[in-house]
Amino acid sequence: MADDNNGGNAGNSTNNDGSNNNSNNNNNTANAVFAVLTGDAGQPPPAAPSASSSPQEPGKADGEDSDGKQPAEPAATPPLEPDGAAEPAEEEPAGGGGGSGGAQEGGPPADCEPEDAGETAPDEQQKQQQPQQQEQQHPTNNHAAPETPEEEEEVASSAAAGAAPKGGPRPPAPAAEEAAQPAAAPGNGVAAPAAHAAAAAAAANPGAAVALAGNGVAAAAPLSVVPAAPAHPFVEAHRTELVRLTLQMLRSLGHEGSARELERESGVQLQEDFVSRFRDSVLCGDWRAAKEGAARVCGGDAGAEKKVHFALARQQYLEELETGSRMAALKVLREELTPSADPSRPADLHGLTCLLTCPDKLSLRRRLGPDWDGGDSASSRLGLLRALHEHIPPELLLEENRLCTLLQQAQQLQKDRCVYLNDEGYHTLLHDWRSDESTLPVHTQSTLSDHRDEVWHIEFSHNGRYLASASCDRTVLLYDLQDFIEGKTRKPPVLHRLEGHRDAVTQVAFSPDDTHVLTCSMDATVILWAVGSGRQVHHFKGHDEAVSACAWLPSGNAFFTAAVDRRVIEWDRSGKVIEKWHVPRVLDLCVTPDGKNLVTIDSEKQITVYDLTRDTCGKLAFPRCAAEVPVQNDVTVYEGGYHPNDPVLFVMQESDYLTSCSLSRCGRFLLCGVAVKESRGYVQLYDLHLRRRVRRYTATKQVKFVLRSAFGGATQNFVVSGSEDGKVVILHRQSGQLLASLPGHLKSVNCVAWNPQYPGLLASCSDDKTVRLWTPLPSPPPSVADEEMHSAEDDVSGDGDSRLDADMMTDETNKTDDGAETSSTKTD
Repeated sequence: MADDNNGGNAGNSTNNDGSNNNSNNNNNTANAVFAVLTGDAGQPPPAAPSASSSPQEPGKADGEDSDGKQPAEPAATPPLEPDGAAEPAEEEPAGGGGGSGGAQEGGPPADCEPEDAGETAPDEQQKQQQPQQQEQQHPTNNHAAPETPEEEEEVASSAAAGAAPKGGPRPPAPAAEEAAQPAAAPGNGVAAPAAHAAAAAAAANPGAAVALAGNGVAAAAPLSVVPAAPAHPFVEAHRTELVRLTLQMLRSLGHEGSARELERESGVQLQEDFVSRFRDSVLCGDWRAAKEGAARVCGGDAGAEKKVHFALARQQYLEELETGSRMAALKVLREELTPSADPSRPADLHGLTCLLTCPDKLSLRRRLGPDWDGGDSASSRLGLLRALHEHIPPELLLEENRLCTLLQQAQQLQKDRCVYLNDEGYHTLLHDWRSDESTLPVHTQSTLSDHRDEVWHIEFSHNGRYLASASCDRTVLLYDLQDFIEGKTRKPPVLHRLEGHRDAVTQVAFSPDDTHVLTCSMDATVILWAVGSGRQVHHFKGHDEAVSACAWLPSGNAFFTAAVDRRVIEWDRSGKVIEKWHVPRVLDLCVTPDGKNLVTIDSEKQITVYDLTRDTCGKLAFPRCAAEVPVQNDVTVYEGGYHPNDPVLFVMQESDYLTSCSLSRCGRFLLCGVAVKESRGYVQLYDLHLRRRVRRYTATKQVKFVLRSAFGGATQNFVVSGSEDGKVVILHRQSGQLLASLPGHLKSVNCVAWNPQYPGLLASCSDDKTVRLWTPLPSPPPSVADEEMHSAEDDVSGDGDSRLDADMMTDETNKTDDGAETSSTKTD
């Protein structure tokens, strides 16, 4: 081992007096710091070594006598002196400053050589042999703990005698105890504060860090206690709930041991044992145990217990059917489902009974739809647990992944409040959402002038690659946007010019797989085209007057059309008529993404929602009788339809003329353009789940033309609409704030569309025969940006956006559904 691994060994040479003193000082400081860290600062010091102890001869290993032999018996450890006993007398070791002597005042510092260093040259060979002998005797770590009782006694006796044990550093000399003694309270043996003891050790020897490093012990800073921050008032009010949420999250992450430790320390359980048994029974399919525990988890509520029992029996019934156990399923139907069914909903029990006719598992899953993915699937029973939470108090059974739900709700609220958010990618939980107006498509990147007459409708394909435009010139143009999106060209090429209609084309619609496109026309026909080849696939003739709208079902196997002849027809791809209804003249229609509802607007100022759920025979369900519901925000809602053969779910009656409709990606929200001759018109937002209007946007001008608005952005938090004054208007959906008003078109803007895959691309079409493609402003070079920044600071005052025309800023007011007005700035 190197010499600086043990300061005591270096002091064994009779010529290194100053080095020996420094080694004692270093050991004193190390011992004092070690006492602070181990809490033994107040213990009485060990007794001084006996007078017979002498410095170790050079070249001898620790514990060997002068003949190189091990001692027969280790010296007995002398008893510790009681408190207040006299300190043992200090002995001057032979050789003038031996390893057991005290530190002398005025000695050389640890990093200085003694004056007689040159006289020790003959002893260099002995110094080199000493580490080699120690390594041969102790090949392992010199600081290893003793493994046998004999070794423990040897270490204890060596420490009492003042000699270093085998392979270990020499214990502190009496002077070291005197240096560390101020760390203890005088006369009582109680440890002083750690900071005082460390200060005393540092004062005793400034070279403590060197000594600690030389002995392989890390130097420690004085310990300090940081006061805990006061608990947040929210934490104090919801402490138990927060602990339960944390326990649930730890277990979902697989940290079961941490969860148990948190339960032990906080005294809070995630849930009672009987609730855990009920949950495990549901997930394992032990229906008997689950039904027995239903009464207790429902808290004595008989109505809730009955609903829970029905849900459990329904899951058991479906799983028995899927495994082919029809007799067991029939028993569950008779003895459990029938007694617990809700009398006000006979259709539930009737639908379950019809499932007995399903011949196999595949037909059963097809009949139940996407809500059922099989009884052997864990997600099916987890879905059952989520449904049961409606009837079980959360104090007993916590909703699955409740903390994740709360975090998602918090992020969604941040998205709704971030007016310029146009990014759907991953976002950290460590800070709030941030965005600015640089993500908005406000710059005209390309103007397409390939039509010869007014352009009435445009639509992007679902994959975002194609754009279709319908015009009064009887044609439809398909544009390939791939090179344009990649920045390889400034104007996308025309992929196909679809010619086949004999009158103006009113609307286009891409199939869900983007392989086909529908076009409807004022010539009372509908044509199906192949996107790849541009050829006609089928010509549909079933209407007597102009076809105003068309929409695909999500399956892509059928679609709906509406015409001025007051009929709505459902077709398949081969041209077969599936359904036909006689309704008021429909101006526009759309289908929800799940395919369960059809939404239409008609000339009677009505929004009608149809139920497309089919019974076991494949027929649409029969509607309920029409019943008027009280007016909500000037909208009268009717349950059911007016005709017995129409599958109408509900009707919302408006007071102004509706011109267009557009559904959000989730299928819950509906945008409708409203034309008002006496004013500018507006766009309205409806919640189809709540069956009410939720917001009105008044930044557009619509008096006599059909203008089509749309949802926009990566998260669809924008509303974009055309205007009869030739502008494209972008608003924030939640607040109604006007974000941009884009000039460029020379006449009325009839339709707008936001690319579903590339949120920085917007398209608009107009009566000026053009289609405009809008993108975010390109980033200017640094020099140009600096010039614009200085120019804006000199010429523009207020909060206006200097990127657009700040001289044309006007104030606009948006009214919400509750009558409140929100002021916004209109930038042209």
